[in-house]
Amino acid sequence: MERVTLLLVLCVGLGAIPLAGAADEETEAQARRFYASAFRDDLGADERAAALEALAKDYADTRWADDALWVLGEMADRGGDRRRAILFRRQLLQRQSPPQLEELTRSLPVYRHSRIPQALFVLDLTGKSYRKDGGWGLPFNPVPMMACEDLAFDYEGMELFELALREYRRAARAAPPGGLFRRTYERHARRLEKKIETLKADELSRKENEGPEAEKQPPEGEEREQEDSGAKSDEQDQHSEPSGKDSGGD
Repeated sequence: MERVTLLLVLCVGLGAIPLAGAADEETEAQARRFYASAFRDDLGADERAAALEALAKDYADTRWADDALWVLGEMADRGGDRRRAILFRRQLLQRQSPPQLEELTRSLPVYRHSRIPQALFVLDLTGKSYRKDGGWGLPFNPVPMMACEDLAFDYEGMELFELALREYRRAARAAPPGGLFRRTYERHARRLEKKIETLKADELSRKENEGPEAEKQPPEGEEREQEDSGAKSDEQDQHSEPSGKDSGGD
């Protein structure tokens, strides 16, 4: 039931923020000022989160909505709120174009303390920090890959293994071909495939061992309630019957 509730919350949340379109320069400038104001020193974490959520909704057609959703996901993750982290990261990945982070975001502590700089360092060491596009070398954008990895990790932590498998596969597709990250995600995907197969086999075996008679048995709590009810009924019958001593007196 908890897993179904989570999926319903996510679906409702995904519809709350419009997808990105194309904003004019003035709207982009307004969104940038709004975004920068969310990081004032006098704002607490809750106020900052509220401002970023408002930006992601009211300026959804700007590129700053990417940054707002990414920061919200990081904040929720660090606060231990997996549900909100999943919600924001799914919104980030479902925008019309692959999410990218602006230079302002990359200068913030929330970015410097994230895993993206480490990933870029590894990509640079392994020669995968650039990708070829029409003969040109363009810097690799790790945001979609890392967002999928974060989703996979959170889903697996909540034992939503099939969703975690889907995100590891998406992360592998977003990773540079032939690199360390793609091999790592593919290995995680194979591990989860085996785990899901094992869980399904265990469930099937359990049902076969229980047999049809087990399905007819009332749940343990219900069975105990029936026993208690029967005992009370017997006791009442015993008190209502006239005893032999009283009968002999008449």
